[in-house]
Amino acid sequence: MKPALRMGRQMIMYHIVAMILSLLFISMLGSILWLQIVLSLLLLLAYGWMLYGDGCARGERAATLSVQMDRQLSEGRAVDAGLASDVFKKSTAWKGYLIGVSITALIAIANIAAEPFYPPYQPVSEAQMAEINATMEQAQQMAVQSELAAESGEVAAVDATAAPEPASDSDAEFNATGVAPINWFNVVARVVFMPFLFLYSPLQYHAVLLNWLFLALALLVPLAEPIGYLQGPKLRQKKLALIEQGKKRKMRNLKVNKKPRTPKKPKMEV
Repeated sequence: MKPALRMGRQMIMYHIVAMILSLLFISMLGSILWLQIVLSLLLLLAYGWMLYGDGCARGERAATLSVQMDRQLSEGRAVDAGLASDVFKKSTAWKGYLIGVSITALIAIANIAAEPFYPPYQPVSEAQMAEINATMEQAQQMAVQSELAAESGEVAAVDATAAPEPASDSDAEFNATGVAPINWFNVVARVVFMPFLFLYSPLQYHAVLLNWLFLALALLVPLAEPIGYLQGPKLRQKKLALIEQGKKRKMRNLKVNKKPRTPKKPKMEV
């Protein structure tokens, strides 16, 4: 379990580094959307490449330890317990993956589960804003007419068509407090998934889709780590082949550059 635990811990550290870099640099770009998208994609590629490279290094090292253990067993020597636990196993890749995605996946699932309990943010269109402004202007005109009528002692006629429609139950609940309740699950999720910042602005009006994408990315992007680990035996064979090619190339260079021996002169007899 130790190799899987180390792998999962390293995956979490890589995610934290990517999150901090997003918070420090990309989120400070303000309204420059295209630059946010470009930098976020570059950071996401670097994040995935680091996971893949770390998995490859761990897999190759584990494959080498497996060969060493097999050699010791064939020679009848005792095998160290630490060596036996660090050898290459496919299960190590998936155990480490589950440990590495456990925190981010739980946050994404909690965010999805909490979403129905909070009213979704609905942006006001230009038509709706124009209607709201017209209603407010009519209300102001009615108030001014009422004041003028009261000063002159006349009774102002009430225009029934200008009266605003009664608010719905959801609007009344919102207006009772003045602000919408804060979904702290969503706040935490958006901070944790800062490496995927390029999704926020295009999908800010599609909260449900964005929440499910958080879960998908939390599970899919870290797959680079176990995929890299499973390449360990192939990478070891490739490394041995390169070493063998290097030896052959060195021997050829020695033969080509080898200086011919000059015949020794016969010693003079005394």
